[in-house]
Amino acid sequence: MTRLRLYALALVGAASAAACSPAPVTEPTTTTEAVTTTENVASATTVPTATPHSLIAELFHIGEPRPSDIAAVAKVARLGTLSRDLHAAVSWPDTEAHRTTISSPIGFNQRRQIVVRTPTGYQPDRPWPLIVMYHTWGGDPDLIIDRLETLLGSNIENYVVAAPDDYRQTVLDAPPPVSSEHVSMWRTIRTRWHIDADRTYLAGYSLGGDTVITLSAMHPGALAGGLPMAAGVAFPSDVEGLVEAFLRNLRDVPMLHTYGAEDNLNIVGLNFRPQDITLAEQNEHLDEMISGLGLASYRHIRLEGVGHTGALPPQAEAIGLLSNVRPNPPSSFTHTFRYIHQADAYWVEGHEWHGEGWFATWPTVEPETNESDEAALTRTLFSLLGTIDADISGQTVTVDTTHLSDMTVWFHDDMVNFDEPITLVVNGTTVFADVIEPSVGVALAQALRTYDFDRLRLAGIRVNPETGDASIVGLDATFPPIVRGITY
Repeated sequence: MTRLRLYALALVGAASAAACSPAPVTEPTTTTEAVTTTENVASATTVPTATPHSLIAELFHIGEPRPSDIAAVAKVARLGTLSRDLHAAVSWPDTEAHRTTISSPIGFNQRRQIVVRTPTGYQPDRPWPLIVMYHTWGGDPDLIIDRLETLLGSNIENYVVAAPDDYRQTVLDAPPPVSSEHVSMWRTIRTRWHIDADRTYLAGYSLGGDTVITLSAMHPGALAGGLPMAAGVAFPSDVEGLVEAFLRNLRDVPMLHTYGAEDNLNIVGLNFRPQDITLAEQNEHLDEMISGLGLASYRHIRLEGVGHTGALPPQAEAIGLLSNVRPNPPSSFTHTFRYIHQADAYWVEGHEWHGEGWFATWPTVEPETNESDEAALTRTLFSLLGTIDADISGQTVTVDTTHLSDMTVWFHDDMVNFDEPITLVVNGTTVFADVIEPSVGVALAQALRTYDFDRLRLAGIRVNPETGDASIVGLDATFPPIVRGITY
C-alpha cells in the first residue's frame, strides 16, 4: 500500500471516529468516500473503511514508515487498547510445528543463525512465550534444544524456543568487536513469530548459562526470567566489587541458577587469566553474596553429587521460573554497563557514550602513589563503566548518570500522573518541569522500533546529561538503530 493510500485511510478513519462513540472493532468493508488531498486523489475514491486494526496492519507493512505515516495512524488508534490492537492487527506467518533456521542481522554487516523450534499447536493469532536457549562452548543449537526438551518434557509445547548458533559476548570482559547481537536477535524473532514480550526468558548451559547471567544483568527490563545451568557469574571475580556491581542489576529479574556441588571446572578471571577456584566454589561464595545484596528474586539450586554435566534443575522448579511474567518497571533502580547498547534499563535508555570507556580488551592501568596494582585496576575499571541511578518519588523523577551524553527517560503506565506536572532532575539539575501528554504516535513509533507490544512507551523526555538540554520526544525524533556495531 502506498503512503498516500494509508493517509487516505486515516482520513476516513478519523472522520468515522469523530462521528461515532468508541465501539468494538469490526472487519473492514468497502465504501465510497470523498477524500481531498493535495495530491489530487479522486473525489470518489473507493477505499476500505478504516479501523485501528487495518491502519496498524498497513503501517507495519510499510517497512520504514515516515513520521507522517505514523501520525496518520495515530489519528484513529486508541491508547487504551493499543497493546491489544497491535497484537491483533500485526500479522505473522502461520508456521508449522518444526525446527527451522533463520538468519538475523547483528551489526557490522554480520549475521547470526538461529534455530527456532515452533511448538505443536502454534497459531500466530495469539502471543506465545519465548525461551532463548544458549548452547555450551563449541556446542550446537539443535543439541541444546534437545536438552531443553529433556528438561521440560511435553511442557515445551507451550513455548517458542530459539537457539542462536556461534554467538559472542558471553561474559562482561568479552573482547571486541562488540555489536548489539543479542537484542538484535530477540527483535528478529519477534518479527517472525508472535511473541509475548512479557514472557521472554533466557536459558543456557555452561557457557550458555554464563551468557544468561550476563544478558540478564545488561538488559533486565526486557526479560521475565533467566535459567542458567552449570554456570559461573560471568563477571570477573578477581576484581574487587565488580561482581556485586553487576549483580545489583538483577534485583528485579527472577533467576533460577542450578549448579553441581562437585563441579570442579576451573573458572578464569579478568581477560581469562587463571584462578585457583572451581565453579562449585565460586557459586558457594555467590550464595553468600546474593543474600548480602538482598537479591530475593535470584535463587540457587545446589545439586549434591553432580559435576559439570547433568546440572539440570527439577522440572517443577524450571516450569515455575518459566511461568513468571515480566515484572512492572521498578520505581527505583541502579544499572551498571560497559557498552552503550547495554544502557537500556527499564525506563531509561542511553543513546550516546561520553568520555573514556572500557573499550579495549585490557585497559591502561597506572597505579597512584602507594596504590597496589589490584586497587589501581579496580579504580580504573569502575571509572570506565557507565552507570544509571534512577528514582521516581511522586511526580519527581531523578536520574544520575555517568558516561552518557544522550538519553531518553521513557514513561509507561502507572509511573506518574500524566494530568499533573512532572519534574525531571538529571545529575542534580532540573531539566524539565511541566505536563507531558501520553502520545499514541510515540507509542506506535517505539513499538515499530522494538517490536515490544506489551510495555508501551507512552511518552519520553530526551536529555543531554552533560548540558542539561531536554525536550519532549516527538515523531520526528531519531534513535540509534537496534541492530548496530559498537565502535567505541
